[in-house]
Amino acid sequence: MARMTPTPTASSAAPWPAQLGIVPTRLRRLLGNVWLQRALLAAVIVWAFWDGIWAGVPRNDQVFYLHHVSRFDSLWDILSHSPSWNRTMPANGGDLILYRPILYLLLGTFYYLFRYNFVAWQIAGLCLHVLVALGLHLLLLQGRLKHTLFPLVIALLFATAYLASELVLWNHIVGYVLFCALEVYAVYFFLRYLQSDRGVFLALCGALSLVAEFTYEAGAIVNLLLAATLFARSFSLTQSDRKIDRRSALLFLLAALLLPTASVIDLRARGLVFSPHLHGMEASRMILLAGEAAFRQIGFWLSAWLAPTVYRVFPASRAVSLVSGAGPTGLTLLNLVALALLVAAGVGGFRRFRHSNVSKREPEFALALCMLFLFGYSMMIAIGRTLARGFEYVLSNIYYSYVVYLTVCVAIALAAAVGRTRAAPAAIDSLRDPHPANLGAGPVQTARLSWVGAGLLAALTVLTIANALGVRAIARQFRYEYAAPRQELVDHVLAWRAHVGDRTQRYFVVSPTCRGNEPLVWFTEEGLRRNFVWRPPVTLADALWPDWSANLNAARIHVPPDSVDEIRCDKPITGR
Repeated sequence: MARMTPTPTASSAAPWPAQLGIVPTRLRRLLGNVWLQRALLAAVIVWAFWDGIWAGVPRNDQVFYLHHVSRFDSLWDILSHSPSWNRTMPANGGDLILYRPILYLLLGTFYYLFRYNFVAWQIAGLCLHVLVALGLHLLLLQGRLKHTLFPLVIALLFATAYLASELVLWNHIVGYVLFCALEVYAVYFFLRYLQSDRGVFLALCGALSLVAEFTYEAGAIVNLLLAATLFARSFSLTQSDRKIDRRSALLFLLAALLLPTASVIDLRARGLVFSPHLHGMEASRMILLAGEAAFRQIGFWLSAWLAPTVYRVFPASRAVSLVSGAGPTGLTLLNLVALALLVAAGVGGFRRFRHSNVSKREPEFALALCMLFLFGYSMMIAIGRTLARGFEYVLSNIYYSYVVYLTVCVAIALAAAVGRTRAAPAAIDSLRDPHPANLGAGPVQTARLSWVGAGLLAALTVLTIANALGVRAIARQFRYEYAAPRQELVDHVLAWRAHVGDRTQRYFVVSPTCRGNEPLVWFTEEGLRRNFVWRPPVTLADALWPDWSANLNAARIHVPPDSVDEIRCDKPITGR
């Protein structure tokens, strides 16, 4: 099979965009070290999310989850009876149609390991986020951006995205971060297969993508697109290699169908029935409205990423984003100037790319696939959520943007990786790094820094700083404004539980001095465990420790007054 000629050396003319991101020699050698870039990437993430480590108190859906799973103690019981794994969650705490076994197994494992140590939950989620960012950085290093600063800056822009920070700060939904980690490395191995034709890379890609699909249903779309890529690529291969790619494409297609098939079988095995909900309209009208909503959602997510200073995120049981009512600040103006510079440099760079000797077919194909996934993902949310609950629901579930931003960055990485010079062979797999083990430690091309490269780097750097400052601010707000009183309550209840030990017939009531024990008006009777005769109103402590709550159990059993202890938060914790 035809292979690519070696890439240009330092003394030869480097095609655009390999000329971008050139810096002075000493700084270039320092920042060109890949391991230093990785350390810097991880350090910035930890800095931005630092206060979020102490902001992990349960909120919203996690309260439902802990209420139901708290009756189990052993790992086997937790996993085998995991809420939603068995589709036992109530309608206001889960969806019957959703089948995400890996996600629920992850939550069950975290509960077994960490219980009510929510700092540990947060650290685990943050580590997964770092893993995603490092995977994206690795993917960006595979193409023409390899010897530039763009892989680092783009990875930082993703890792510190303001709206997407909710997915990292709320540890209950960290399963989506696991999905992203699995998929970004699956795409990396898929790219390595296209570059080398080594079957082990395709096998690794298939395994990771299959696990990702059973973590989050959007993985089925990824498998469909991988199958389409292999099938399209097969037309440029020899007869023997064509069969390999087409058989592999069939396997990825079958993998895409595996999740919905398993979900339907599981539903029927449990005696449950699901009928599609068309929101009271014809299917064609629903699709049109969902399409319109999908484009609106994408526009909202991207605008908040590129102009984070225009928006403000408020800490609540679900973080809510609104357009900031405050007047323009210096950072806001700098953000808008950077956005204008990004547009101008992007237009200039696109014109240079169109007139370069880089083939356009492969990058355009890669971009088209990523945009198809992005639209499919947004349609999935529009049909499942927006049409039923309104566009405001998207504003209160800003963590959806995480996958969007990762998709855009992956699109950039793939477009830069699959482009080839016209002098190279025509096959889509002909792009091959002659030194695959060299991940960026070598010298950078010494071409002159163009205004396009300088403009893009400057704009992306400013946007990264604006996003990172926003993340740090909302993490601090969650820690001190939202989580602090609730964490104080958790600490006092845990201290009481440690004091009474395994003694039965001991119950608690919470003093008004505990500010974090507010009534949960959204925790209705349907959300309580079945067959326990518990009734609302339910406070946070009641929901998390229902078996020891005097308020809940007084309705079904006689609770002697001398078996009730009052938990007060105005007294120091003496020990556990």
